[in-house]
Amino acid sequence: WLLTPAGKRLVNRSAPPWTYAAAAVDLNGDGKPEFVEGRSDSHLYIMVPEKHLLEKLKPLNLGGLAVGIQPLGPGKLAVATANGRVLWVNGSLKVTAKADIQGDITGFTKSGDFLYAICSKGRVYRLKDGRILFSNSVGTMASDNIWQPSVAGNELGVIAAGGKIVILLK
Repeated sequence: WLLTPAGKRLVNRSAPPWTYAAAAVDLNGDGKPEFVEGRSDSHLYIMVPEKHLLEKLKPLNLGGLAVGIQPLGPGKLAVATANGRVLWVNGSLKVTAKADIQGDITGFTKSGDFLYAICSKGRVYRLKDGRILFSNSVGTMASDNIWQPSVAGNELGVIAAGGKIVILLK
């Protein structure tokens, strides 16, 4: 569902392709959010609220299932895919930079000017503008473990967990 701030339903979509990652981002710089969806068909869709209707713009093929979307300011966002790719995308849905990570991405967050991705192999990556700045192991898990490495962040810092190790990155 897409709701107004007062809770009124604008859109009710329950048909495939399913949404796996979503964010509200001002992509065209008009001060109003666009609704960004990474769907099960490995495409990024931008929906623009117009008089309680949604106008769908041409989707971007991500080359993998989206697992996270992070707004980077007006006209910019980053998308992480399950197959280990982070894409920087502008408001015209053009890829401006990309970074490939060794492993499947299971978590994606932002803190300050940096993005953080964690992969199934238990490594957390710090990224900016298409570059991997560093990576660090947060432990590995048995292949039959139901838990996945995870990462969360805000303006104060980032915490990454995998196996028995937790680290704080600033």
